[in-house]
Amino acid sequence: MAETIPPNIETVMKFKTIAKEFQKALEVAEGIIPVRTPLPAATHVLIELKGGVLTLTGTDASNQVQYSFPAEGEDGVVLVPARKLLAFAKTLQGRELHAESVSGKHLRLTTENIELALPELPAADFPNVPAPTGNSFKVDQATLCAALRRTVFAAAVDDERHVLCGCYLHFQDGQGRVVATDSRRLALVHFSPVSMPSNAETRCIIPTAIAKLLISHLVWKSEVTCTVGERQVSFECDTADGRYRLIFTQVEGNYPNYEKFIRPLQRENVISRDALLQALKRASMAVDEKEGTVDMRFEGRRLIIEAQTSCKFQESLEMNYSGETCATVFAPRYIAEALEVSAEDEVRFDLQGPQSPLVLQGHNSVYLAMPRRLH
Repeated sequence: MAETIPPNIETVMKFKTIAKEFQKALEVAEGIIPVRTPLPAATHVLIELKGGVLTLTGTDASNQVQYSFPAEGEDGVVLVPARKLLAFAKTLQGRELHAESVSGKHLRLTTENIELALPELPAADFPNVPAPTGNSFKVDQATLCAALRRTVFAAAVDDERHVLCGCYLHFQDGQGRVVATDSRRLALVHFSPVSMPSNAETRCIIPTAIAKLLISHLVWKSEVTCTVGERQVSFECDTADGRYRLIFTQVEGNYPNYEKFIRPLQRENVISRDALLQALKRASMAVDEKEGTVDMRFEGRRLIIEAQTSCKFQESLEMNYSGETCATVFAPRYIAEALEVSAEDEVRFDLQGPQSPLVLQGHNSVYLAMPRRLH
């Protein structure tokens, strides 16, 4: 049971807010905190009240997330265990929450007849990540999230080539581009920024975990300002009631020249996105492993998908196909994952031969999947 702090002990900082608002900010800050770390301070959340603005900051020592919103109280800063605080905040719902730091040793939280005292660490122990200075550009939140969502799934996992373990964001011909590849598939999305960076060479590699955080965090209808520094990159935006900022250390290295693999469709064949997606999901159930393969035969106006494992599966789909009959082998999830995040009702595609990549093209996207070796 938490130690009860005598009410007459000197306080260092205090604030009051609605527990639900505090929980929302805490969930954002806590999302980046690692489960295991040798740094005790990295499992804590930094809470600072300054000039009527309460800022909660979480970190994994290399990357940092902040959420700020208005609150009343006396200026100060505390560093307390993040997950214990979040678990407590989740039980309070819409109650008014009062907090005060007691002699720099405990943060006392009270609401109605509830009290919790959490131990503090020195705020100076918090591993702060420096904010970048450099070229900035602006983009609509929904546009950025859509570009990341439609590419991040294709990034490599635990690859020795660290540059492939994330999304490569850069600019070309007045447009932004986000691309990801694990060398067996490639996803590319073009987007229109609200404002371009002053330096057209501005670029960064967003680690996969950071890209997924941005997708889950950016739910507000406002523009995002991205600043790309030499090592750090930040994304900042207004929220419904305050301000959000994520700072991350970008992946170092040169991204491979992916453009040599991008070619216009030689033939524009068409198939229903949902019909193909559902067929591939059913085929995936028939294969024995996650990386299992299925036979795909493009023949006339039919696509025939077959699996020959411990189960036998076959499905035939209608399509508008003008190429020669072609039989090839694909891992179904490599195509299904691209279809899952597509916004198209119909898929335009091309396949030049059994060992050529399957190319899927949308109005602002291209996806390539390499076949497996034929049996």
